Amino acid sequence: MSEARKYRLSLTIAHQYLKQLDDATADAVFGNVGSIIAFQVGTDDAEVLAEQLSKHPGQLHSQDLTNLPRYTAYSRLLIDGMPGNPFSMQTLSPPPITEDRFAIVTERSRRQHAQPFEKIQSEIANQWRA
Repeated sequence: MSEARKYRLSLTIAHQYLKQLDDATADAVFGNVGSIIAFQVGTDDAEVLAEQLSKHPGQLHSQDLTNLPRYTAYSRLLIDGMPGNPFSMQTLSPPPITEDRFAIVTERSRRQHAQPFEKIQSEIANQWRA
């Protein structure tokens, strides 16, 4: 990751919790990342992220991250090559799901991924015979 910066590579790395990263990867991410956005997290992750988001020790507390309301996040951006102060931000809530959209997505998924039940049964039977 440190080598990728000079090529202006942009990556979006998203996880539900930090333990999904091994220690070496987490160190590489936090050592090289320019901007961090964190929505509400659990207590284990909040301690690490509060430290990473803060420009100065104690600037952000773990409770700040565990008590965030929906669609709210804390962010630290890289500005002119320097980390800025953390700030909270409000994101847009997702648009309401309508039945029309549900039907469109369902039909598209069926066309792209589904097969007739008889065909699948036949393929499974053929694999067991082989």
